[in-house]
Amino acid sequence: MKRSLLVAALLLASSCFHSVKVLARPSNAKISADNRFVGTGTAEVRVYGERAVALSVCALPEFTCRELSVGKQTPDSLQVDLDKDEAFAATTEADVVNKNLTVTVKKGRSFEEAWQKIVTVVSERYDVLESVDAKSGYLRTAWLEKKTQNSNVRSRFVVSVNTPDPLAFRVKLQSEIKRGAADFAAYERAFQADVEVLEGLRGRLEQ
Repeated sequence: MKRSLLVAALLLASSCFHSVKVLARPSNAKISADNRFVGTGTAEVRVYGERAVALSVCALPEFTCRELSVGKQTPDSLQVDLDKDEAFAATTEADVVNKNLTVTVKKGRSFEEAWQKIVTVVSERYDVLESVDAKSGYLRTAWLEKKTQNSNVRSRFVVSVNTPDPLAFRVKLQSEIKRGAADFAAYERAFQADVEVLEGLRGRLEQ
């Protein structure tokens, strides 16, 4: 008898839930409930009793993320529209970011001439050079940051001598993004202006 009552109670408890159908836009958005993946584009989320479910809908990097709380008062159908990520729209995909690239100086060009070209090209975009050492051939700009409504993107250049003969420089375009309360992390995209600086360095030094 006691076992039957226990089974009945468990069945009753399992049936006491509120089902919410979540529809996300764009359709490739990933939906998670209480940190558990439940679907792409659409998902059914069950809310038991008085407890709330933490809903997360994300479609990075082109769109933003939204965090919601789903409870018993939530309608049976919930549409979640994600905004376009402003950082994505302001940047371009580039396979040169966050990598050490070697730029070989044209044969016959002196170190002083090459160094002056580097400083000139980089300074056209970066007003603040955080560290400059002409003797060792090292340059690092300050971070250039752009804030958007939902994220911050920052970039900088680091240049150093790779080999003295043949004369070659190691150039790195660093790009990072910060979303919400998270720390800055490497970003695979960059501002078009930074890509043009890198192309300008190659053009001035290699030719």
